[in-house]
Amino acid sequence: MAILGEVFTDFETAYEALQKLLNSGAAYEKFKEFVSIQGGNPDLIEHPEKLPQAKYHIEVKATHCGYVGAVNAESIGMAAMHLGAGRMTKDDVIDYAAGITMVKKVGHTVSPGDTLCILHTNKEDFNEAKALAAEAFSFTDIQPEKLVYIHQIIQ
Repeated sequence: MAILGEVFTDFETAYEALQKLLNSGAAYEKFKEFVSIQGGNPDLIEHPEKLPQAKYHIEVKATHCGYVGAVNAESIGMAAMHLGAGRMTKDDVIDYAAGITMVKKVGHTVSPGDTLCILHTNKEDFNEAKALAAEAFSFTDIQPEKLVYIHQIIQ
């Protein structure tokens, strides 16, 4: 984007300059400024332990051996909603302590009992979310090809 915006003429120069911003801490300070401008508390960046914490942390375990073949993002999203991280209706209140930590991803090896993901919630009834999260994972005996997250660098 910096090249397209004509701030830099080539990738190497842009990369070097941006790396300097990261290493100097200037990018970090700019990020804290953005958080503050949007009404957030930049102190939470340095002290994430001050963020809301969920009462329950439920591990979803693998029942299969092999590889994670796919993860259904919609099912994970629905599970998160049931935990309180999203709204079923516009009147629902979001619980900022709720969410899902993904432990295993596509291509990771798994054995029965391995943790696939961890559900975080303040709700005592988390069974539907746990079932949705467990069903989101599919398994295969053959290691799938690695997912490509960056398809092309445009210079």
